[in-house]
Amino acid sequence: MDEPTVLNDDQLSRLRRIWTTEIGRCGRNSQHRILNTVPPLQKHFTSVEGSMVHLAIEQSLKGVDENLPLDDYPQYKPRLMEELPSLMEKARIWKETTKIDLSEAESEVKFEMPIGLGYTLVRSIDILTPEWIIDIKKGKKVQTESRYDVLISKKMVESAGEGPRKMMIVLLGNDTPVEYEMYGKGKRTSEEVDMNFIELGIQNVLLEREMIRTGKQVPCKIDFLCGFCEYRHLCNGV
Repeated sequence: MDEPTVLNDDQLSRLRRIWTTEIGRCGRNSQHRILNTVPPLQKHFTSVEGSMVHLAIEQSLKGVDENLPLDDYPQYKPRLMEELPSLMEKARIWKETTKIDLSEAESEVKFEMPIGLGYTLVRSIDILTPEWIIDIKKGKKVQTESRYDVLISKKMVESAGEGPRKMMIVLLGNDTPVEYEMYGKGKRTSEEVDMNFIELGIQNVLLEREMIRTGKQVPCKIDFLCGFCEYRHLCNGV
């Protein structure tokens, strides 16, 4: 931290808090969000739909019956009204048939963990029970990034002084809900291997944040997520 900071206080506040979903993702997107000098495009439908699913599950676990804020996204409302019922029915089926004890489950539980140089990792865990960390996904298959997200959750929970948890991803995109327990017998990767990739990802994010702090341009990362980026109108891939 030898080079001087070029950001104002609001920008520094955004810079210091790193959401775990940013690890391994494009640092240019984070740079635009932190600087906040150009308005982003509207959120992608997939992102909005995922948020609605998590909100509905959170309300269900809390026993709250509220309407989802579909009117906040008028351009997507017809499609959301068409697709959400199926996902929510699968979530209800999972909740009623899982062998996991959800009697003490909490939803959207936020954890923070310092990672050096004044930076803090931040994550909201979908569902947390005394035994399990559970991540809800509306897709059909477990993506590598999803495994990393859940493993980071475990690291943050344990860093906060709480006991060890087993990890599970629940997939709602198939005909019936699917439970995927991480690192069980027969899985293709191990917790140790994935944690090594996560640690490398954290170090890379710290490097990118220091570049932003000192006024340097962060390289963009071109992949399939570019189509979902709210700043794609500002990026030409270089």
